[in-house]
Amino acid sequence: MFKFTLTLAALAAAASAGAAAQGPDSIRQRPTFELALGGFVTDHDAAIRFDSAALGRGTELDFADDLGFDLSKTVLRADAILRLGDSGRHRFDASYFRLSRASTTVLEETIQFGDQVFTYSADLDSQFRLAIAKLNYTYVVSRGMNHEFGVSAGVFMADVDLGLTAPDFGLSEREAVTLPLPTVGLRGQTEITERWTLKASTDLFFLETDDVAGSLADLRLSAEFAVTDHVALGAGYYYVTSDIEYTGSRDTLSLGYDYSGLVVFLNFRM
Repeated sequence: MFKFTLTLAALAAAASAGAAAQGPDSIRQRPTFELALGGFVTDHDAAIRFDSAALGRGTELDFADDLGFDLSKTVLRADAILRLGDSGRHRFDASYFRLSRASTTVLEETIQFGDQVFTYSADLDSQFRLAIAKLNYTYVVSRGMNHEFGVSAGVFMADVDLGLTAPDFGLSEREAVTLPLPTVGLRGQTEITERWTLKASTDLFFLETDDVAGSLADLRLSAEFAVTDHVALGAGYYYVTSDIEYTGSRDTLSLGYDYSGLVVFLNFRM
């Protein structure tokens, strides 16, 4: 809740900064296209449960305690902004990164994952992949010389793949699913000086249908320093928390996933 409040406060600052001091005709020409590439130092915590129509409710598995995954990793992250039209009111935001984990551990209890039961003391090989892609359309409702602020709608695409194998027993089970989650949110930025820019965003998902139920909050706060007119050096903090349950034709996947971390990036502006 603190991170959520902090991000909204930054967005409110982005919306108001400059609005009080600038007239409606004082409009800054912002880049048409921005591409930020950087290293995302992420820490995550997750729990997953894979139910079976044949065996019933599966075991809730903690990624660190039960599967032995390392919870910290540095990955490449890409973020882009495209502004359309002369009015500056329309923009698209996109993001992508991918996390992969692999581990081998000895089970401390018997677990059920999907249609397989892995027994106590078995050697368990685990492979996990999470790819996140986001696309948002933002309508800028307030803009001035030193700020822009808008409301957005988009899709948060989570590609989840987890496989468990007990080679000594010849057992293997895998669940792979792609979850397109519709989101609504806010986006804003304020140019503190000619070279310093503060950006913030939040995307929210709350939904309950026959197939998908749960919630998600995606928060970002970053600062950029313009080295040249076309290149900026930036650093930001990202935080995502989600609790999703997906029901397929036969089985149900329940995933609670939190990740956060610092990203350091170069932003190329055109």
